Amino acid sequence: MFLCCALILLLTSPINSLSVPVFLRTESVDLAEPRNVQRPICIDNLPTCRRNRKFCSSGHEGTRHFMMENCQKTCRFCSSLNPSIGPDFQSI
Repeated sequence: MFLCCALILLLTSPINSLSVPVFLRTESVDLAEPRNVQRPICIDNLPTCRRNRKFCSSGHEGTRHFMMENCQKTCRFCSSLNPSIGPDFQSI
């Protein structure tokens, strides 16, 4: 009922006296990504990373360092920088 009355009012009002009700106003928002922002690269440097993901949490400092350097994506070492990056453990 309200919508019909509002529509009739809009259609019967002179053009120069029309005002858009507040609830119909919209604001444009620019959702484009900021320019010149470098995204961190999260990749695996070795094809064996997924197979050896158990070493991501190794207690051996050298092994863990190796995995941090070469298997960032699989081990999710960079996922805190970009949460959309990381392995899908459901498919592993």
